[in-house]
Amino acid sequence: MRITRTTILIIVFFWLLITFFTLGQDYLHSQIREERFYFWEALSFKTGWLLYIPVTLAVFRLGNIHPMRPGAVAKALPVHLAGSLLSGLLYTVGFAAFLSFLWNWLICPVSFAQMWQKALATNLLYSLLLYWLILGAHSAFAAYGQVEQLRLEREKA
Repeated sequence: MRITRTTILIIVFFWLLITFFTLGQDYLHSQIREERFYFWEALSFKTGWLLYIPVTLAVFRLGNIHPMRPGAVAKALPVHLAGSLLSGLLYTVGFAAFLSFLWNWLICPVSFAQMWQKALATNLLYSLLLYWLILGAHSAFAAYGQVEQLRLEREKA
């Protein structure tokens, strides 16, 4: 599967949608519980979804190099296990750094260590799971592209 401009735009649009929908969900939750909604605090946490844009591109690239298809799984699996661990740790560090920057700028002073601890507790396992979901989406799109290509070749023949 080629990573085209259209693919990149779809990925950006998808993660923007996730960001805004989860922000809206937090707002709705605060209204139902009749609690104050802290917009900047909620936005700072939800913009972390945007960090999955480069993660998604990296997983798609790795999925192109080491596809998870029959006959190649044994070779690709260790690569993707390492990739999921590395991307999970890098995402968590990046999220903690991003949050500590935003909070120091917009909300209140906070240390990287505080945000690292929070990010580790709330995001590491999710980011591991998201790696595999992204890889699964990539594999599905790649398989669909191969089926379409075969169909077009049959029509030409």
